Amino acid sequence: MIFNNIEKYRNNVALFLDYTNKIFYQDILNISDKFQKQIKGRSLTILISENCMESLCGYIALLKSNSVIMLVDCNIKTSDFQDLIKKFKPRYLYCSVRNQKKIAKNSFNLIHSFNNFNLLESIQKISYKINDQLMLLISTSGSIGEPKFVKLSFKNILQNTESIISYLNLNSSDCFITTMPMSYSYGLSIINTHFYCGGSIVPNKFSLIEKNFWELYNKV
Repeated sequence: MIFNNIEKYRNNVALFLDYTNKIFYQDILNISDKFQKQIKGRSLTILISENCMESLCGYIALLKSNSVIMLVDCNIKTSDFQDLIKKFKPRYLYCSVRNQKKIAKNSFNLIHSFNNFNLLESIQKISYKINDQLMLLISTSGSIGEPKFVKLSFKNILQNTESIISYLNLNSSDCFITTMPMSYSYGLSIINTHFYCGGSIVPNKFSLIEKNFWELYNKV
């Protein structure tokens, strides 16, 4: 798994929520242990992603639980979300309580909660083989009226991550603030590189022109 190396960064700060509120890599490892007790086998999980602590921690935890992750933006329409579930038949969903309301009733059971995010398991019996090399499914565009996803392997992500780290000379002292959704390939690549080299991330949902962005920036 691409992030097996984060154990050596357990004492590093993984996420800066503000100047005094920090999440260490050890915290993410502890969160991952709880996910692993719930995830059964190699399964497809739809992650309704947001630039927040719960989403970022869940991303690592799901990968360490051997899940294949389908990344979907948090602003997905209810009808599109339900169509995705029907077409791809995920065994698990990981999303905020707000987005959970978009799911058809009595289709998933709650099996684990992490703050305002829930891990849900399909009540249907899911049985299909998943390629051993598959790691991520990322939408090809901002609109998924006709859902199409790019398949990315562990090797794809690892080579991309290592090449960016090498080119930018990133290391564990580097820190960045999110400015794009993690469901976008560029936004996710920056997240991957900083997690891989033990750097720090400031989860941010605001645009550069919003006052809240600069208030958060000044707090960290």
